[in-house]
Amino acid sequence: MRWTLVFLVAIAACDDTTSPNSPQTNGVDAGEDTSDATTPDASPACAPESAQTFQGNGWTFTLETDGAWAATHGETVLRGPSPCDGGVPIQVMSGEPGVKTAFGNFKIDLWADTATWAAPTSVTGVVRNDGLLIGYGMPDGSIATLDLNENGTFELIHNQAGGEFAMECGASDGFFGLGSQVTGMDLRGRTFPMWTQEQGNGKIEGGGTFPFNNTLEAAYAPMGVLHSTAGWTGVITNDAYSEIDTCVDGFVKVRTYKAKPGLQMLLGTPKERMKQVSDIVGKVGSVPDWVFSLWLDAVGGPWRLTDVADRLRANAIPSSAIWTEDWIGGNSTATGYRLSYAWEWDQDFYPDLPAQVADLHNRGFAFLAYFNPFVPKPTRMFTEGTENFYLISNDDMTPTVFTDPAFRDASMIDLTNPTSLAWLKGYQTKAVTEIGVDGWMADFAEWLPVDTNLADAGDPWLFHNPYTLAWQRANRDALQTARPDGNWTFFVRSGWASTNGGTGGAAPLFWGGDQNTTWDYGDGFPTIIPIGVHVGLSGVPIYGSDIAGYNSVGGLPTTTKELWFRWLATAAFHPLMRTHHGGMECENWHFDRDAESIAHMKRYATVHALLLPYFKRLLAQANDDGLPMTRHPWLVEPDRPELWTGDQYAYFLGDDLLIAPVLAENTTTRSVRLPGDGWWPLFGNAPVDGNALDALIEVSTAAAVTEIPVFVRPGTVLELLAVAPDSFYGGTVSNLGDVGNQYRVALYPDRNQQAAGEGALGISATDLQLWSTTNATLDGTPLPACGPTTQNCVDGNTVRVSCIGTCEVLAGATLTITASTASDVQIGIAGDVWGDLAQPGQYTPSSETGTWCEEAPL
Repeated sequence: MRWTLVFLVAIAACDDTTSPNSPQTNGVDAGEDTSDATTPDASPACAPESAQTFQGNGWTFTLETDGAWAATHGETVLRGPSPCDGGVPIQVMSGEPGVKTAFGNFKIDLWADTATWAAPTSVTGVVRNDGLLIGYGMPDGSIATLDLNENGTFELIHNQAGGEFAMECGASDGFFGLGSQVTGMDLRGRTFPMWTQEQGNGKIEGGGTFPFNNTLEAAYAPMGVLHSTAGWTGVITNDAYSEIDTCVDGFVKVRTYKAKPGLQMLLGTPKERMKQVSDIVGKVGSVPDWVFSLWLDAVGGPWRLTDVADRLRANAIPSSAIWTEDWIGGNSTATGYRLSYAWEWDQDFYPDLPAQVADLHNRGFAFLAYFNPFVPKPTRMFTEGTENFYLISNDDMTPTVFTDPAFRDASMIDLTNPTSLAWLKGYQTKAVTEIGVDGWMADFAEWLPVDTNLADAGDPWLFHNPYTLAWQRANRDALQTARPDGNWTFFVRSGWASTNGGTGGAAPLFWGGDQNTTWDYGDGFPTIIPIGVHVGLSGVPIYGSDIAGYNSVGGLPTTTKELWFRWLATAAFHPLMRTHHGGMECENWHFDRDAESIAHMKRYATVHALLLPYFKRLLAQANDDGLPMTRHPWLVEPDRPELWTGDQYAYFLGDDLLIAPVLAENTTTRSVRLPGDGWWPLFGNAPVDGNALDALIEVSTAAAVTEIPVFVRPGTVLELLAVAPDSFYGGTVSNLGDVGNQYRVALYPDRNQQAAGEGALGISATDLQLWSTTNATLDGTPLPACGPTTQNCVDGNTVRVSCIGTCEVLAGATLTITASTASDVQIGIAGDVWGDLAQPGQYTPSSETGTWCEEAPL
């Protein structure tokens, strides 16, 4: 906060009505430095007689004589309306909002009868040495000031409970980010509450029945990072309750309660802005390789934990983690499978858990558990928390109690209390050291009430959003302390971001929350596409979703086989590929319901595992340049809005893979727009041939239930693992140590028949239209056909070579490999490298097989 005292005199207000409850004080903070300020003379006009202009740090700020302001930096121009022309550039709020809350859902109404909003009646300005201060005369005689600073901070300063400022937006401006949003690939034209919360049992336009349903704009992880195609990105400068209008009635508006509404403006190309975002919210850092291999859930007791591990290994399905939510105890209820929410091992339910975990480690599985910040009354933790004042509290110091998701009386840990944090850390450390846990789902953290008390005497209105970050940092601290080797992770669904930091730097992994087990665009399968790209643009690099949905309450269908097939294939092209049993754990479709499902999982888990070199390259980009692994088309192709408008739900994995899932039931085709010609189907043997559409290519591609349309940028060298080992975790099964520096390399030539890569092998290739393994040579030596022990050889349409340093392969085309370490490489064109994985799987629409619950021992 800069403290600069500036006295602005309201001039010639058209309405001199003064609210009897409004203090007659200046809108600027008292006690500020006056050295660079001037006091404008009073004037009978609404706007200043002459324009006020500041120039500095690339910015030009101007208050025009018509009362409107403009902020220009290069080609980026932002404008605010004039109160003298009937515009509303700012408003201030007195009173209190309406608040309704239940089960972690919130309805906060800043326009309730208990709140009063006022617009300005005059405007004047002061040029300082670091920006422009615009003063708005208010009806009560006070002044609210909009501070435009050369560091790019735009902030409204006032003396009331809430306020907003407005900026004009263009007719074609697009908007992205704001966390886990579902309203489409472009967020334009809506009001988003920046308040982390539950989303009910399904999101509905307008909200449905509260609290059973929530609005489409409600989010587990709203994040205050808004990108505009007009050349700017704004990061919210406070953590209070805010609302953002994304070009509603021609304006972007930022409204805040109990804080000064403000944005830190970031400029540059989309990728340049993402680097700045990551500098603010933080970077993910390193994660273990096993994060990028399939994870399976297993609930129901020791037998199911062993059963899942056995089936995975018996069917040679690459998998590196099993997570067991109910290690703390759980049971089936009318509203789904519910956990105890205790923070310790249920020794009655899992009597030999440490031994089972040791066995899983030996078989190549990390073991992941479950924690959340609730403290229900039935647990011993509630007694401990009450006796030691570890919980959020009422005025009489008793715990604040509410009804938790399992309809129990519960409270929450007070994360502002250092002794509470140490108490939680003790339980989490015990899970790691005594059981061998490698991490967990760090669930919830959206429920902090606004009518509770915190140990640091802070305002829960101001800590509600940061509570999610405090929860994430507490989990990170516990695991870093207990596992200094770094071989751990945790994953979250709630989150927040502002100039004070964000989930991108606090939590290693993010999943999209509890989607419905449906094809619904409000809260079903299709929503995992916008959620992934918008949280990515909010600074979260590693994303995945529940395969195949979680919520089936309220008469919703459970996961079908077709939905499971489609969802799993899509998840293979997110960095985090993880199943979840869902709320209806017995009725939902699972991988072991029939042989086709096992084969489908094996195929896509293998594809996902082979992509490890690509995932690791994208992780390095996330840490170096702030780029998410799952990318919005705007980030990759910012000049092609057709890629994200209308029904174009598609996303990029990195810059080179474009994924366009089939998102509708009983549908086996997908229309896809590609950014130019020459794009290759991932498993194809030739580029697609589509219809030109304004420098785009539009194709309608067949996609059977077992298939997912994935396209590769022309000119790409896609480095893959040579084989997918059983595990990336280790153990006595095949693992990454066994595959060493062994690669498959798929070449996807551009229109000039060239390809070049940025991976570990430094491959470049020319004349790829001539590719033929007939008479292929390595450094001038002819390559024979491959046999059982042949090292440098020809295998059908691919070549297999061993290389260190610089090697040259001639196969009609010229291929140069630069390997710093000895590497065995299989090279070919596109689908030839994928082998059997390129062949479509089998799918039968129905199955009469029983569920795993029916196999449970009595």
